[in-house]
Amino acid sequence: MKKNCTLIIAIVFCLSQKNAEAQSSINIYGTQVNSMHSLTGGDKGTGFGVGFLNKGKSIGDKVNGYRVLMQFEGDFFCSGLGRKTVCQVPFITPVLDLSKVTLSNFLVDANLGFRFSFPNKSIFTSYISAYAGFRSTRSYITIKPNEADYSSEGTKHELLAKANGFNFGVGWGVVTSLNKRLKLDVGITYSEANQDGRIANLKSTCADAHGMNLNFKNAPQGIVTVNAGLQFIINWSKYSVLEECDCPEYYKSWQKAGSKNRRGLGRS
Repeated sequence: MKKNCTLIIAIVFCLSQKNAEAQSSINIYGTQVNSMHSLTGGDKGTGFGVGFLNKGKSIGDKVNGYRVLMQFEGDFFCSGLGRKTVCQVPFITPVLDLSKVTLSNFLVDANLGFRFSFPNKSIFTSYISAYAGFRSTRSYITIKPNEADYSSEGTKHELLAKANGFNFGVGWGVVTSLNKRLKLDVGITYSEANQDGRIANLKSTCADAHGMNLNFKNAPQGIVTVNAGLQFIINWSKYSVLEECDCPEYYKSWQKAGSKNRRGLGRS
């Protein structure tokens, strides 16, 4: 997952440099996730995410006021999908003891896509987005052997089940400026994933005199997320080397010409 996240950030960063003279943004937001399951009902959870938007490209007739801004975006978020604690569960560890068991489900998403914004004269700018990527849903179990013992000694935390798969979806939202370097971004998304695997069914899990009754269900395919966060504007022109440096003219010409003249760099 760390490799996938690093690759996404690297790709978006490189593509954004094509518009380095203008503004891009880093997005940080909180999310409310609602999963959908036709048989067992949905799960809910909260989490956070980070993303990146490049400057993009204007599409449409600027003279008549019709304009669409197309931006390339990358996104990564993680969220809980429910948590359940069952007390006084009998376990033999190595003697019969009453333990506390906690089950938790987690969701991780990493996506690439495009955002289409519709600038207008009001203070709000609406947008729609389309994206695809990778989703991983996991279940963890934590067992505390002696429920009466407040220390964490002997506590076990293990991966119980997981489901990974291809993810794709669409979104809609609204952006408004708070100042020159900060924007408020609120939106909603719906996505589907083809995940091969199962996760813990928290609603049907219980304990009896024989121990823990743990059930599983198919990983959620469809999820709805409600997001709210901030866009931090980056002005790449502030970091341009060519604007104020005392570089030779041939070096500036080489930078503007592109890769064709790169072989001549460093020659006197």
